[in-house]
Amino acid sequence: MEKKTRPQAGLLLFLILRTFEIRKNRVIFDNAAAYNLRKPLIEFEIERMSVMNMTIRQLAETTSDLLYRVRVYDRDLKYSDEIIAMDDTHSALKKAVLHGEGGRHRERAIEKLQQMRRRLLTMMEDLLYTA
Repeated sequence: MEKKTRPQAGLLLFLILRTFEIRKNRVIFDNAAAYNLRKPLIEFEIERMSVMNMTIRQLAETTSDLLYRVRVYDRDLKYSDEIIAMDDTHSALKKAVLHGEGGRHRERAIEKLQQMRRRLLTMMEDLLYTA
């Protein structure tokens, strides 16, 4: 292999750097084009997350309201122990759902809130039926 002279080495280095710069610009362009294609999907995902957070907040608030109403309508203290336990659990679940991070724990807390809401509706039906 022959030894390269200084001008040839400089030219080779220039070509390598120029090729890298072209590739780098192309990658940037490709990323921008890909972002423009994904932009509607990203906006849709952000909107979906916003609606989902609003729905979760509404679930927590309606469950809280239902718990309050069951407590008021339970004059004979038929469900008092269960209501006290639900109240403690609800405050922890509400904190986990509204202020917690996403993931499996948040999904589990949402499921528990839904189960709690169903149980509260059943309790309310029993209390109103006997009234």
